[in-house]
Amino acid sequence: MIKKKNSDDYHKLLTSLFVMVFVVMALLVWHFLNTRSMVADTIAGELYATADGYAEELREQIETMTEMAVPVAKYLEMKDCDDEQFWDEAATICTILQKNTKAEKVLICSPDGVGCWNDGEKVDATLLNIWPHIFDGSGKHIFREEAEEGQILISCIPFLRNGQSWCIVMYYDLKAFQRIIKSSAYAVNSFVALTDTNGKIILDNGSDSKFLQQEGFLDYTEGATDEAVVKFKTRMKSKSKAYIALNYQNEKRVIYEVPVNAPDMHAAMVVN
Repeated sequence: MIKKKNSDDYHKLLTSLFVMVFVVMALLVWHFLNTRSMVADTIAGELYATADGYAEELREQIETMTEMAVPVAKYLEMKDCDDEQFWDEAATICTILQKNTKAEKVLICSPDGVGCWNDGEKVDATLLNIWPHIFDGSGKHIFREEAEEGQILISCIPFLRNGQSWCIVMYYDLKAFQRIIKSSAYAVNSFVALTDTNGKIILDNGSDSKFLQQEGFLDYTEGATDEAVVKFKTRMKSKSKAYIALNYQNEKRVIYEVPVNAPDMHAAMVVN
Protein backbone atom coordinates (compact mmCIF):
# COMPACT_ATOMS: atom_id res chain seq x y z
CA MET A 1 0.00 0.00 0.00
CA ILE A 2 2.83 2.37 0.88
CA LYS A 3 4.59 1.58 -2.40
CA LYS A 4 1.36 2.21 -4.36
CA LYS A 5 0.84 5.54 -2.58
CA ASN A 6 4.43 6.57 -3.33
CA SER A 7 3.92 5.57 -6.95
CA ASP A 8 0.73 7.63 -7.17
CA ASP A 9 2.47 10.65 -5.65
CA TYR A 10 5.33 10.22 -8.06
CA HIS A 11 2.96 10.17 -11.06
CA LYS A 12 1.09 13.22 -9.74
CA LEU A 13 4.40 15.06 -9.37
CA LEU A 14 5.46 14.14 -12.90
CA THR A 15 2.06 15.21 -14.23
CA SER A 16 2.29 18.55 -12.40
CA LEU A 17 5.82 19.09 -13.68
CA PHE A 18 4.76 18.21 -17.22
CA VAL A 19 1.82 20.63 -17.06
CA MET A 20 4.06 23.35 -15.63
CA VAL A 21 6.69 22.81 -18.35
CA PHE A 22 3.96 22.81 -21.01
CA VAL A 23 2.48 26.07 -19.68
CA VAL A 24 5.91 27.72 -19.48
CA MET A 25 6.76 26.59 -23.03
CA ALA A 26 3.38 27.80 -24.30
CA LEU A 27 3.92 31.19 -22.64
CA LEU A 28 7.40 31.44 -24.12
CA VAL A 29 6.11 30.57 -27.62
CA TRP A 30 3.25 33.06 -27.23
CA HIS A 31 5.65 35.74 -26.05
CA PHE A 32 8.03 35.03 -28.94
CA LEU A 33 5.27 35.10 -31.55
CA ASN A 34 3.66 38.17 -30.02
CA THR A 35 7.01 39.99 -29.84
CA ARG A 36 7.84 39.05 -33.40
CA SER A 37 4.42 40.25 -34.53
CA MET A 38 4.88 43.54 -32.67
CA VAL A 39 8.33 44.04 -34.22
CA ALA A 40 6.95 43.23 -37.69
CA ASP A 41 4.07 45.69 -37.17
CA THR A 42 6.50 48.36 -36.00
CA ILE A 43 8.77 47.89 -39.02
CA ALA A 44 5.79 47.84 -41.38
CA GLY A 45 4.50 51.03 -39.76
CA GLU A 46 7.86 52.74 -40.25
CA LEU A 47 8.05 51.67 -43.89
CA TYR A 48 4.50 52.85 -44.58
CA ALA A 49 5.38 56.15 -42.88
CA THR A 50 8.49 56.50 -45.07
CA ALA A 51 6.49 55.82 -48.25
CA ASP A 52 3.81 58.24 -47.07
CA GLY A 53 6.50 60.90 -46.60
CA TYR A 54 7.41 60.63 -50.28
CA ALA A 55 3.71 60.60 -51.23
CA GLU A 56 3.00 63.69 -49.13
CA GLU A 57 5.88 65.63 -50.65
CA LEU A 58 4.61 64.70 -54.11
CA ARG A 59 1.05 65.72 -53.19
CA GLU A 60 2.27 69.08 -51.93
CA GLN A 61 4.35 69.81 -55.02
CA ILE A 62 1.49 68.91 -57.37
CA GLU A 63 -0.93 71.05 -55.36
CA THR A 64 1.49 74.00 -55.27
CA MET A 65 1.98 73.92 -59.03
CA THR A 66 -1.75 73.71 -59.64
CA GLU A 67 -2.62 76.46 -57.17
CA MET A 68 -0.27 78.91 -58.90
CA ALA A 69 -2.66 78.97 -61.85
CA VAL A 70 -5.79 79.68 -59.77
CA PRO A 71 -5.26 83.48 -59.41
CA VAL A 72 -4.42 83.62 -63.13
CA ALA A 73 -7.75 81.95 -63.88
CA LYS A 74 -9.50 84.54 -61.68
CA TYR A 75 -7.72 87.32 -63.55
CA LEU A 76 -8.82 85.95 -66.92
CA GLU A 77 -12.41 85.76 -65.68
CA MET A 78 -12.33 89.49 -64.95
CA LYS A 79 -10.70 90.36 -68.29
CA ASP A 80 -13.20 92.29 -70.41
CA CYS A 81 -11.77 92.71 -73.92
CA ASP A 82 -12.22 91.61 -77.53
CA ASP A 83 -10.92 88.26 -78.79
CA GLU A 84 -7.75 89.62 -80.38
CA GLN A 85 -6.68 91.40 -77.20
CA PHE A 86 -7.65 88.39 -75.10
CA TRP A 87 -5.45 85.99 -77.11
CA ASP A 88 -2.49 88.36 -76.90
CA GLU A 89 -2.99 88.45 -73.13
CA ALA A 90 -3.43 84.69 -73.00
CA ALA A 91 -0.10 84.06 -74.74
CA THR A 92 1.70 86.35 -72.29
CA ILE A 93 0.03 84.69 -69.31
CA CYS A 94 0.91 81.21 -70.60
CA THR A 95 4.56 82.24 -70.88
CA ILE A 96 4.60 83.61 -67.32
CA LEU A 97 2.96 80.47 -65.95
CA GLN A 98 5.33 78.19 -67.83
CA LYS A 99 8.40 79.96 -66.46
CA ASN A 100 7.18 80.28 -62.87
CA THR A 101 5.73 76.81 -62.44
CA LYS A 102 8.44 75.01 -64.47
CA ALA A 103 5.75 73.42 -66.59
CA GLU A 104 6.84 71.85 -69.87
CA LYS A 105 4.20 73.91 -71.66
CA VAL A 106 0.94 75.74 -70.94
CA LEU A 107 -2.23 75.94 -73.00
CA ILE A 108 -5.33 78.13 -72.72
CA CYS A 109 -8.32 76.86 -74.66
CA SER A 110 -11.99 77.51 -75.25
CA PRO A 111 -14.76 74.88 -74.96
CA ASP A 112 -14.77 74.80 -78.79
CA GLY A 113 -11.12 73.76 -78.87
CA VAL A 114 -9.58 77.09 -79.92
CA GLY A 115 -6.30 77.26 -78.03
CA CYS A 116 -3.02 79.09 -77.58
CA TRP A 117 0.34 77.71 -76.34
CA ASN A 118 2.82 79.61 -74.18
CA ASP A 119 4.93 80.37 -77.28
CA GLY A 120 1.94 82.16 -78.84
CA GLU A 121 1.18 79.41 -81.37
CA LYS A 122 -2.53 78.83 -81.98
CA VAL A 123 -3.79 75.23 -81.86
CA ASP A 124 -6.93 73.20 -82.47
CA ALA A 125 -7.12 71.57 -79.04
CA THR A 126 -9.71 69.05 -80.22
CA LEU A 127 -6.89 67.28 -82.08
CA LEU A 128 -4.87 66.75 -78.90
CA ASN A 129 -4.91 63.32 -77.22
CA ILE A 130 -5.88 64.93 -73.94
CA TRP A 131 -8.91 66.82 -75.33
CA PRO A 132 -11.57 64.38 -73.96
CA HIS A 133 -10.18 64.89 -70.42
CA ILE A 134 -9.81 68.69 -70.36
CA PHE A 135 -13.49 69.48 -69.80
CA ASP A 136 -14.66 66.49 -67.78
CA GLY A 137 -17.09 68.39 -65.54
CA SER A 138 -15.09 67.96 -62.33
CA GLY A 139 -13.67 71.49 -62.11
CA LYS A 140 -9.98 71.68 -61.26
CA HIS A 141 -8.45 68.28 -61.89
CA ILE A 142 -5.24 66.40 -62.68
CA PHE A 143 -4.61 63.35 -64.84
CA ARG A 144 -1.72 61.49 -66.43
CA GLU A 145 -1.00 60.98 -70.12
CA GLU A 146 1.37 58.53 -71.79
CA ALA A 147 3.72 60.33 -74.20
CA GLU A 148 6.66 59.23 -76.34
CA GLU A 149 9.08 60.86 -73.92
CA GLY A 150 7.40 59.34 -70.84
CA GLN A 151 4.59 60.07 -68.44
CA ILE A 152 3.09 63.58 -68.48
CA LEU A 153 1.08 65.06 -65.62
CA ILE A 154 -1.73 67.32 -66.86
CA SER A 155 -3.25 69.97 -64.58
CA CYS A 156 -6.52 71.61 -65.69
CA ILE A 157 -7.83 74.82 -64.09
CA PRO A 158 -11.20 76.01 -65.46
CA PHE A 159 -12.36 79.63 -65.66
CA LEU A 160 -15.40 81.43 -67.10
CA ARG A 161 -15.32 83.71 -70.14
CA ASN A 162 -18.52 85.09 -71.68
CA GLY A 163 -20.54 82.58 -69.69
CA GLN A 164 -18.58 79.60 -71.04
CA SER A 165 -16.10 77.32 -69.29
CA TRP A 166 -12.55 77.79 -70.62
CA CYS A 167 -9.42 76.08 -69.26
CA ILE A 168 -5.77 76.60 -68.41
CA VAL A 169 -3.90 73.37 -69.16
CA MET A 170 -0.41 72.80 -67.72
CA TYR A 171 1.92 69.99 -68.79
CA TYR A 172 4.51 68.54 -66.39
CA ASP A 173 7.03 65.83 -67.21
CA LEU A 174 6.92 63.39 -64.29
CA LYS A 175 10.70 63.28 -64.40
CA ALA A 176 10.49 66.68 -62.74
CA PHE A 177 9.60 64.75 -59.57
CA GLN A 178 12.81 62.70 -59.67
CA ARG A 179 14.12 64.84 -56.80
CA ILE A 180 11.37 63.48 -54.56
CA ILE A 181 11.86 59.82 -55.48
CA LYS A 182 15.36 59.93 -54.04
CA SER A 183 17.66 57.51 -52.24
CA SER A 184 15.97 55.70 -49.42
CA ALA A 185 16.68 56.05 -45.74
CA TYR A 186 17.35 52.28 -45.75
CA ALA A 187 20.23 52.64 -48.23
CA VAL A 188 21.18 49.56 -50.26
CA ASN A 189 18.45 47.43 -48.71
CA SER A 190 15.63 49.34 -50.40
CA PHE A 191 14.55 51.66 -53.16
CA VAL A 192 11.68 54.04 -53.83
CA ALA A 193 9.43 54.18 -56.89
CA LEU A 194 6.26 55.80 -58.18
CA THR A 195 3.67 53.43 -59.66
CA ASP A 196 0.14 53.48 -61.00
CA THR A 197 -2.67 51.51 -59.36
CA ASN A 198 -1.71 48.40 -61.37
CA GLY A 199 1.82 48.41 -60.00
CA LYS A 200 3.28 49.72 -63.28
CA ILE A 201 6.50 51.63 -62.55
CA ILE A 202 6.25 55.29 -63.57
CA LEU A 203 9.39 56.62 -61.92
CA ASP A 204 12.17 55.19 -59.74
CA ASN A 205 15.28 56.41 -57.94
CA GLY A 206 17.76 54.63 -60.19
CA SER A 207 18.20 51.45 -58.19
CA ASP A 208 19.85 48.47 -59.94
CA SER A 209 17.24 46.11 -58.51
CA LYS A 210 16.07 43.30 -60.78
CA PHE A 211 12.53 44.38 -59.93
CA LEU A 212 13.01 47.45 -62.16
CA GLN A 213 13.94 45.45 -65.25
CA GLN A 214 10.37 45.24 -66.52
CA GLU A 215 7.30 47.47 -66.47
CA GLY A 216 5.52 46.54 -63.27
CA PHE A 217 6.02 44.94 -59.87
CA LEU A 218 3.24 42.43 -60.48
CA ASP A 219 5.18 41.01 -63.41
CA TYR A 220 7.05 39.23 -60.62
CA THR A 221 4.66 36.99 -58.75
CA GLU A 222 7.04 34.15 -57.89
CA GLY A 223 6.34 32.93 -54.40
CA ALA A 224 3.19 35.05 -54.03
CA THR A 225 -0.15 33.29 -53.73
CA ASP A 226 -3.08 34.24 -55.95
CA GLU A 227 -4.88 35.42 -52.82
CA ALA A 228 -2.03 37.79 -51.92
CA VAL A 229 -1.92 39.23 -55.46
CA VAL A 230 -5.70 39.75 -55.56
CA LYS A 231 -5.66 41.43 -52.15
CA PHE A 232 -2.78 43.69 -53.21
CA LYS A 233 -4.52 44.69 -56.46
CA THR A 234 -7.83 45.32 -54.69
CA ARG A 235 -6.27 47.60 -52.09
CA MET A 236 -4.33 49.48 -54.77
CA LYS A 237 -7.49 50.02 -56.82
CA SER A 238 -9.33 51.32 -53.76
CA LYS A 239 -6.47 53.78 -53.10
CA SER A 240 -5.56 52.09 -49.81
CA LYS A 241 -2.19 51.17 -48.35
CA ALA A 242 -1.02 47.79 -49.63
CA TYR A 243 1.91 45.41 -49.33
CA ILE A 244 3.05 42.18 -50.94
CA ALA A 245 6.10 39.92 -50.72
CA LEU A 246 7.59 38.89 -54.09
CA ASN A 247 10.58 36.94 -55.36
CA TYR A 248 12.28 37.49 -58.71
CA GLN A 249 15.47 35.70 -59.78
CA ASN A 250 16.36 35.01 -56.14
CA GLU A 251 15.86 38.66 -55.16
CA LYS A 252 13.22 38.80 -52.43
CA ARG A 253 11.42 42.07 -51.77
CA VAL A 254 8.46 43.36 -49.80
CA ILE A 255 6.63 46.22 -51.51
CA TYR A 256 4.79 48.80 -49.40
CA GLU A 257 2.54 51.11 -51.45
CA VAL A 258 0.88 54.34 -50.27
CA PRO A 259 -1.62 56.31 -52.41
CA VAL A 260 -0.56 59.78 -53.55
CA ASN A 261 -4.23 60.82 -54.08
CA ALA A 262 -3.34 62.35 -57.41
CA PRO A 263 -4.01 60.73 -60.79
CA ASP A 264 -3.92 57.08 -59.74
CA MET A 265 -0.40 57.08 -58.35
CA HIS A 266 1.24 55.29 -55.43
CA ALA A 267 4.57 55.86 -53.73
CA ALA A 268 6.28 52.50 -53.25
CA MET A 269 8.85 51.59 -50.60
CA VAL A 270 10.57 48.36 -51.68
CA VAL A 271 12.75 46.56 -49.12
CA ASN A 272 14.67 43.32 -48.78
